[in-house]
Amino acid sequence: MKHGLCIAITLLAMTLVSPGCSSRTPLRVAVYSDAGAMEPYITAAETTVRSENVPCERILAEDVRGGDLDDFDVVIFPGGSGNGLAESLGEDGGAAVTEFVRDGGGVIGLCAGGYLCAIGYNEKTSRVELINARVWDLDNWARGEGIAEVKLDESEEPVRLHFENAPVFEPGIRDDLPPYVSLGRFVSDPAGEPPGRDSIAGRDAIVASSFGEGRVVLFGPHPELTSGQGHLLPNAVQWAAGRSEKPLQ
Repeated sequence: MKHGLCIAITLLAMTLVSPGCSSRTPLRVAVYSDAGAMEPYITAAETTVRSENVPCERILAEDVRGGDLDDFDVVIFPGGSGNGLAESLGEDGGAAVTEFVRDGGGVIGLCAGGYLCAIGYNEKTSRVELINARVWDLDNWARGEGIAEVKLDESEEPVRLHFENAPVFEPGIRDDLPPYVSLGRFVSDPAGEPPGRDSIAGRDAIVASSFGEGRVVLFGPHPELTSGQGHLLPNAVQWAAGRSEKPLQ
């Protein structure tokens, strides 16, 4: 299975090299900071990306709607509320994000950002559908806060990642979107999950895909809030910008 996933990721990378993308310097990253994104998660995303000396700026919904995403290589949608992010972006903002990625931009979704960018589960979240993934067992989204173990394709042993009511992904059924690649699967339920729920073990925690000329990575759990695992976010940013061959290194 691991060998097959490595081949899939390699093929995905080969098909996603945008002409001239690697020559665009310096890399510029936007962090969405309008309603729906919560301050602690915004700051954590900024701090983690800047730890790798990558410039990072906050961007508001009006900036997105005004075309300012064109000044960036990647936009990060941080934790908070998926519905809140979708509402603040609005229909025009959702269309602007979609066009940005289709034209070669990158998107990283962290928890709420994952809810936002997966296949929509209501009218608001259907405005941004960038990856052929659905949220599994959506009725039981409130799985609590704690640590969940995730087996990354690039790691021998599971890593422990911070989990806060995270989306759990499963393949979608959109014919117009390519299948995603699973980069990590849960091997345990979060420590704070209420009893009596179906286990998330074996379900997808981190997924990646192309969209038009762009790239998308969605994290259910929070690497930026996990000691020792923050590097996963800037690595994903580099891949989403077309500057590395593997999403997680």
